[in-house]
Amino acid sequence: MRRAPGVPALLLAGCLLAAGCVSARPVELAAPSGAAQSTYVYDAHGRLITTLHGPEDRTAVPLARVSRWLRQAVVDVEDARFYRHNGVDLRAVARAAVRDLDAGRVVEGGSTITQQYVKNAYASNERSLRRKLREAGLAMGVERRNAKDEILAAYLNTVYFGEGAYGIEAAAWAYFSTHANRLSLPQAALLAGLVRSPSGYDPFTRPAAALARRAEVLRRMARLGHLQPGQAARAAAAPLGLRPPGSRERRYPAAWFVRWVIDQLLDPADDRFAVLGQTRQARVASLFRGGLRVTTTVDLSVQASAERAARQVLAGQGGPYASLAAVEPGTGAVRAMVGGRDYFGDRRFGRINLATGAGGSGRQAGSAFKTFALAAAIEQGIPPEAVFDAPEQVTLKRAGGGTYTVRNYESQGFGKATLRQATAASVNTVYAQLLLRLGRGDPDRGGQVVAATAARLGVDQSTLAPHPSAVLGALSVTPLEMAAAYATLAAEGRHAPPFGVASIADGHGRVLYQARPRAERVLAAPAAAVVDDVLRGVVEHGSGVRAQIGRPAAGKTGSTQHNADAWFVGYTPDLAAAVWVGYPQARVPMTPPRTPLTVLGGTWPATIWARFMRAALAARPAREFPTPATDLVTVTVDVLRDCIPNRFTPAAQVGRVVYLAFAAPRRRCGAPAAPLRGVAPAMVGLPVTTAAAWLDQAGLGMTQRLVVRDDTTPGTVLGQAPPGGTAVRPGGAVALEVAVDRGGNGALGLTLVPEVLGLPAEAGLALLRQAGLHGQVTTACDTDADAAALRPGLVWKAAPGPGGQMALSRPVELWVNPPGCPPAPTTTTASPPGPTTTTRP
Repeated sequence: MRRAPGVPALLLAGCLLAAGCVSARPVELAAPSGAAQSTYVYDAHGRLITTLHGPEDRTAVPLARVSRWLRQAVVDVEDARFYRHNGVDLRAVARAAVRDLDAGRVVEGGSTITQQYVKNAYASNERSLRRKLREAGLAMGVERRNAKDEILAAYLNTVYFGEGAYGIEAAAWAYFSTHANRLSLPQAALLAGLVRSPSGYDPFTRPAAALARRAEVLRRMARLGHLQPGQAARAAAAPLGLRPPGSRERRYPAAWFVRWVIDQLLDPADDRFAVLGQTRQARVASLFRGGLRVTTTVDLSVQASAERAARQVLAGQGGPYASLAAVEPGTGAVRAMVGGRDYFGDRRFGRINLATGAGGSGRQAGSAFKTFALAAAIEQGIPPEAVFDAPEQVTLKRAGGGTYTVRNYESQGFGKATLRQATAASVNTVYAQLLLRLGRGDPDRGGQVVAATAARLGVDQSTLAPHPSAVLGALSVTPLEMAAAYATLAAEGRHAPPFGVASIADGHGRVLYQARPRAERVLAAPAAAVVDDVLRGVVEHGSGVRAQIGRPAAGKTGSTQHNADAWFVGYTPDLAAAVWVGYPQARVPMTPPRTPLTVLGGTWPATIWARFMRAALAARPAREFPTPATDLVTVTVDVLRDCIPNRFTPAAQVGRVVYLAFAAPRRRCGAPAAPLRGVAPAMVGLPVTTAAAWLDQAGLGMTQRLVVRDDTTPGTVLGQAPPGGTAVRPGGAVALEVAVDRGGNGALGLTLVPEVLGLPAEAGLALLRQAGLHGQVTTACDTDADAAALRPGLVWKAAPGPGGQMALSRPVELWVNPPGCPPAPTTTTASPPGPTTTTRP
């Protein structure tokens, strides 16, 4: 025999019919509740950020200021006999009991508008017959003392419509950006239908259900004679017409940061804030109604600098978003946080905090993750001056079988490079080989070392799979984690977890919580100092030159496959910050024509970082990085071709300590060892002026191929052929690939004429300009008449020819076929060649 949940309704009906179990003394309408005790949120300097109120949005209006359609719709669908019963509708109670019994479950409530009102205003949330009886008695008492329209007004001003809106005025604004007295019939029917289940009929998330419920309300109104059938049909056919206000919430600064802080305060698992309660409900009550004073770590001036930098750099740049997190070294205090484009105005992504990974938005770090491999290498005694082969591609054998292939950006080879040079130029193949050394020949074990080092330094919230690809940043992380980890390096190897709440006090000033930042030693200070110095090279002459800020700074760029993510993470002794640029919805390539340029870590992210840091640190004096201790592990250096800066150790320690205690004697910068005669020195990463001097000492010449690179200091050697250490015939030349800016700056006096034959005249001239040269066009037909006739407007001759050396001050002469060159009397045309496919890694 089934259990019938309609029994309480039957008992209530019987009790009411007997009229002996309910007290119905007159009851006044509940007075409007007083203002909530707001919680005040302050920045680190005591400046008010915002106030936190209860989650209810209430605005009371008199019944005369409520649309007649809304009044009628609510009465018709919620309590059609409202104006005829005394607070409890016995007919509706009996009908509900019968239907519940027949269905074996609760399918109809039977509560009148008055009962719903007293439930909201007086009764508890207890689910029992006692509560039902008390509710019925209060409803009849309210009806004895108050007019029907007064009761309806009180109900409409307190009932919940969803979207945080309590009352019809708040609901009209939340859904349609209008006032209660201006609601149309379709709008009124939609809101009336929400009363039964605001979440079940939510038009934003369940539009089909909302439309069906609105149609049901309209049919009910027509059935009761309050609408003509045609009116109901036209209203049912109308679109939802939702118009939520774009900035309904009051704007306040540092909104992503405030939301991050609120989420922590409300999390019962975060026992730092146990004083607020053991459950989420208790913490909501404490935070939104407890009148607290929450002092945070954010600095509103620094925050404004962060938002301004991201906005200015990305304005009109094709749609990518930026996120930024800034952390104070040694304390972990979060000083700024940018989670996206517009917290309040961006309806699609505004509430996703890209800086903390809210919404599952952690992204691959690319080469910014190499820093953790570098730190692990220094710990194991591998010095920055260790020399590696730097081919365009390497393939590593995995201990468990299979291989792992790594390529450099644009498949570029670098000959040989030191670890320092490979860091500055972000050479993937060197770091792949470093992975082998860290794993003692096993790249998977090397990936474990890198992931463990990253977690130890502060990347401790994301899941870091110990895969070889970890060294190249294939793992997803967040800007907040990366900023915290790099802050560990800035703090001489001491890690302090990032935090946002400095203190909490009650309304009387009694301190309920006080943060006590603790920094733990996770990396030896001398090793941290070595990493600092290597990463300074990235900013001073490597891929991060756009991050220069006029004071000592260190950092690393990062870009992922297909240019879907771009990073710059950097620091000074006073502040660490991570910047990510990309699309929040997916890994979308940031390449032309979608973006004006190919976005790398050294482009927009480095520019945002520099603008932010210059402004954030403007009032602070510049500081040098700390001097490391001298008790480092002894290592042997096989090849020491480039100079080692005397930044940390006094002259008396030459020969004993060079970042690490090298067994080989150290030489000072400015006094390089003489290159071997007839042997190409390793020059990748050096200024071209230094490379030219070394080649001259080696008795060799040089040629240059210029490459426009926005992310590298002009004049930096990007590649060479043959590679360093290769014997070259006497008087021979080494071909250098040299970075230049878009104005051609950076080349050294002479350069190679690029391949311009077969190009249109304008394209050939543009290519010459890119190489730092200028051209002069002569219009004349090719001496091969057939070719001249078939290729009008194309370059057929250049002097000097492609590959020839040319002084930058002299023009290159181009000969171009004019239109109308006559063909030879007898013409033989060869079939055009088939298509060629180039695969880019």
